[in-house]
Amino acid sequence: MEGSGGMFSWRRRGDEMSGMIKVPLTNLGVEYTGTRFIVDQSKRSTTLTHEITHQVMMRWLATPMPTWLSEGIAEFVSSQSYDNGRFKLTSMNRAIAEEITGGGGGDLRMVRAGKLMNISSEDWARELASGTGGENYNSASALAYYFLRLDGEGDASNLVEFLKSLTSGNEDAARTAQDKFLLRGRSYEDLEKDIITAWRSEGLKIEF
Repeated sequence: MEGSGGMFSWRRRGDEMSGMIKVPLTNLGVEYTGTRFIVDQSKRSTTLTHEITHQVMMRWLATPMPTWLSEGIAEFVSSQSYDNGRFKLTSMNRAIAEEITGGGGGDLRMVRAGKLMNISSEDWARELASGTGGENYNSASALAYYFLRLDGEGDASNLVEFLKSLTSGNEDAARTAQDKFLLRGRSYEDLEKDIITAWRSEGLKIEF
């Protein structure tokens, strides 16, 4: 896909699902020298981790996740420290903050919540191809973590209820699920204020 460092494509036929991950070797730290392939062991394969996360989530739900949540969770997972076959999840907030701010700290300007939470996969791909997709990925990562660890009681219970509503496969019900379980009577502007406050307590300044 144009502008992408890798992709996972899938299709459903009845109860059967199949998919394929495509990642350029250069994004895996692999280089062809002309006679052999060599691997840069110091290069993080975050793109592959991101796409594998999509592959795993493919089988969870009858109705696909919203694009922001699917991409946000994949970014969240790929930002975590990974070494010798294990993820280290002791500083998840710090790992995300470093990833979305380029590792040097600083602030994050997020995409407005109303746009982000309603963006279509087509618009996401179009903005990625135009070179503006990075802001969407960083914003989705921060938003997904908010609902996973910072919203409500911090136990992701509201997100869980939202995902349960998607298992029915009823797309009409899924369209209202964000309002019911994630916004919960808040306007998008109110949600943005809550995100700013919650992330500030994690050491990251967010602006919309």
